[in-house]
Amino acid sequence: MQIFIDFDGTIVDSKLAHHDAYIDTLAIFDLDFNSVKDNWFGKTTKEVVEKVVGDQFGGDYDKKTIDEICSNKSSLARNNVLNLPPNKNILEIFNISDLDVVYTIFSNSSKESITKYIEKHLNFVNLGAICSGQELHLSKIISAHFSEMVNKFRVADDVLFIDDSADIIKMCMDFNYPSILYNKDMDLKNEIYSYNYSLRR
Repeated sequence: MQIFIDFDGTIVDSKLAHHDAYIDTLAIFDLDFNSVKDNWFGKTTKEVVEKVVGDQFGGDYDKKTIDEICSNKSSLARNNVLNLPPNKNILEIFNISDLDVVYTIFSNSSKESITKYIEKHLNFVNLGAICSGQELHLSKIISAHFSEMVNKFRVADDVLFIDDSADIIKMCMDFNYPSILYNKDMDLKNEIYSYNYSLRR
């Protein structure tokens, strides 16, 4: 069985780390996070920064400055996330030893930041691959590319997606991929066993 698992919000509860990175970085450039504070999570860094600049300065920043803001924010967020522990129920499923499972991280997050996190916190995991938007030169996983990305990294007949994004779960349903909408309070280990049992019936 192959489990495609999301990184931000699923493996690690990184929302606050990214939130704080936006606030700290934007302040350096005399920009205020408040205009997007209720509608930023799940968007790319560039989308958020361009919205903030557009709201506060009418977009009167050149591309080089936008790129600098994005780079600073991403670097700070990576450092913030690296110091966070994995979610408890994620650790539980990564420690399953009686099922033949290979994990593939499937995420918009950069491959570099995911790799560093795995090396620090999850180097015991049977990780098949890291599938990030960088592999197909995408900043965001969208429906048009979803099946292509899955097929590129698929190594098993039976697959299962675990993600905290309703949009990704909707894509899974559209392509008939089994999926679990993740939350950190769920009994995820039991969900994995139930899915595995359903495959053997």
